[in-house]
Amino acid sequence: MMNFLGLDLSLTSTGFYLIHDDEGRDDEYCEICTKPDDFCDDIGRSDHIAQAIIDRIKNENITFIALEDYFTGKQPQSVIKLATLGTVVRIRLMDAGYTFMPFVTSQIKKFETGSGVAPKDNMLKSVFKKHGLDTSSNNIADACAIAHIGRAYYEWTAGRRDFLAYETEVLKKISKERKPIQPYKIDLSSNITIRKK
Repeated sequence: MMNFLGLDLSLTSTGFYLIHDDEGRDDEYCEICTKPDDFCDDIGRSDHIAQAIIDRIKNENITFIALEDYFTGKQPQSVIKLATLGTVVRIRLMDAGYTFMPFVTSQIKKFETGSGVAPKDNMLKSVFKKHGLDTSSNNIADACAIAHIGRAYYEWTAGRRDFLAYETEVLKKISKERKPIQPYKIDLSSNITIRKK
């Protein structure tokens, strides 16, 4: 039994898509929604989202987790907020013992649609055509695409090669540039030095 999770991180509405490869179980998907007024700060809000993710997968045998890499937009405040969310989620996943890998937005889009600059509507159409997901939520559609590129990368590293040409191009590039992030298995506390003045 293998399960592949895709996360489209957002403070407002995080897309969550879990592929169940075993027969008899449908894929699971949802949006994890939050409002800024419900939290004292963005760290608390990010931690709430991270905990919601952990709670949804804690009883699942997760094979691989894929997420979109840090957003690089033009609004500095948005970049800081998403970087905070991304960092908190990564730390919580590592603490919980999960292996995960961030994928660049253009690679996700190209793997899903054949174009690295595909608009949102094309992503919605593609996840319906390729994966049978009928949704009006861009966040869930993106999470679905992220879950599928994560599964494809996992299968690529295991030797599968029957992907479409544009999918193969993306997977080759990713394999050269990135590696999954593993939970820490060493105790770094002995390397900490505290100096008193």
